[in-house]
Amino acid sequence: MTYEDLGSFEELGLKREGLRYGVQIRILGEMDTVDVMAVHLKSGCFVDDFSSSDRSACEVLEQQVPVLDHWIETHVLKSKNLLFWATLTIAWQMRKIKCGISYPKYKAHR
Repeated sequence: MTYEDLGSFEELGLKREGLRYGVQIRILGEMDTVDVMAVHLKSGCFVDDFSSSDRSACEVLEQQVPVLDHWIETHVLKSKNLLFWATLTIAWQMRKIKCGISYPKYKAHR
């Protein structure tokens, strides 16, 4: 298996010191390719709806989610295979987020 390093996804850092970027690679298979992004979004927003919270972690997460959504949506619209990987804390937060994002073509596995 070969891969291509696509570099950091700096947009997730929101140009703020201390926030982490995403890391991207493209796995090049014989029959298909898959773009992979590993993320560590802002932690500390353990509420049902981050958009209604005034916690600073929730405000940051509220800005990061649309950036990640745009990356996913771009891949969906171009019919590209994708996978994004998040920490367990973030996966729990994403499960709780009421952001209205739905990608019926893709299945989430836990």
